[in-house]
Amino acid sequence: MKRFWGSFLIIILLLAQGISLGAETAADISALTTKELNTLTAEINTALERHHTPDKNLNVLALSVVQSEVESHFTALGIDVTWAWINYSYTREWDFYTVSTHIDYKDKNGKSQKADVYAELFPQNGHFAVYYLLIGKETILNRREALPAEFWVKRPEKRVNQATGLDLSVMGSEALRSLKTRITGEMKAHHTPVTATSNLVLSLTKYTVEQYFLQRGTSITWAWINYEYTRDWDFYTVSTHIDYADKNGTWHKPDVYAEAYPTNSHYDLYYLTVGDQVILDERSRLPEKLYDSPEPEMTAITPEPAPEAEPGGAAAAAEIPAPAIQEGMADYVSGMNELMDLFDGMILDIKAVNEDYYDVISVIVGDVWYELEETHKDRFVEIAVAGIQSISAVTEVSFNVSVYFYDGANQPLAMPKLTGGYQIMR
Repeated sequence: MKRFWGSFLIIILLLAQGISLGAETAADISALTTKELNTLTAEINTALERHHTPDKNLNVLALSVVQSEVESHFTALGIDVTWAWINYSYTREWDFYTVSTHIDYKDKNGKSQKADVYAELFPQNGHFAVYYLLIGKETILNRREALPAEFWVKRPEKRVNQATGLDLSVMGSEALRSLKTRITGEMKAHHTPVTATSNLVLSLTKYTVEQYFLQRGTSITWAWINYEYTRDWDFYTVSTHIDYADKNGTWHKPDVYAEAYPTNSHYDLYYLTVGDQVILDERSRLPEKLYDSPEPEMTAITPEPAPEAEPGGAAAAAEIPAPAIQEGMADYVSGMNELMDLFDGMILDIKAVNEDYYDVISVIVGDVWYELEETHKDRFVEIAVAGIQSISAVTEVSFNVSVYFYDGANQPLAMPKLTGGYQIMR
């Protein structure tokens, strides 16, 4: 039979997210990698801290100027004021500050009053000056027309982000925070690993590494924890470690790192290292722009009843009927058919237990199952489950799938355990 272990099916659905923002943040970030987006985020945070986070010492100076202005106004009216004990807020745009709080006083009729105070300040001759003052609903001072076009005394030092060309030092706080919101959306849509796809890549990595060591007569064990995944569009990486003893009985614990990318509807490894050893290097075959990754070809099928599996036979893979119950079902059916093709007749059928809900799936396996070694049965189940869950998720047919394995006589072969993983029944 063919060796299907070298590639795994994955249906890739590209997500598009459009966010309308001001021209100041209109830079295209859709082509930025995870690393570039993280760098941009860090530089935005630095710009916000450096130019838009109020300085505690300057807060004190600004408040003292505002208090002097307010008290002078009320003194002229013969009124004493008291200031709030708490609830002072400040904002900053470079050298431009605002102060918000409230005061208490008694008016000329002896009635207690509580008024909000809002002030805008900018340096003048080396000291803060009030350019706008609002007390309650009354504008006491308005010199906004005298404010400079830019809210800095001295132009800030240039801080240009290399990936976008944006000078973050001259972007306002609102524009910077809007850009951070766009980055969050981009990370979620194109740079957050999908569990099902990560599982596929890990399965492919495990098999390749195990075969490499098996050819050298060495058994390995995989880490229980510490599996790290990254994603840039459809490009995935996985990092972990293995343990093994060499022929001299010396134990080793090398790191494992793999890169995977879809080619013609399935994932392939393009780079693989174990410790300092490069096992595979096909990076030259990767596209120059990973965000232009090809969508997998979808092969249309004619809906027709799936033939019943014959006990004891190695029947050809049966095509799944295509019930059109929701959007994405055509891609779902096509994906499952291609998954069966990859198993080269070992899987006879993949079907939902209840055709109204695709969260419980039965996999019918041919008699070749009984010829597999126990370790290969485990790997067979692991890969099949990862493929089914991935196709179900990316086509949005189901996001929580349980998979059960049976032979042609409907005898259970593998069942999910409550504690995780699968119990091989026979």
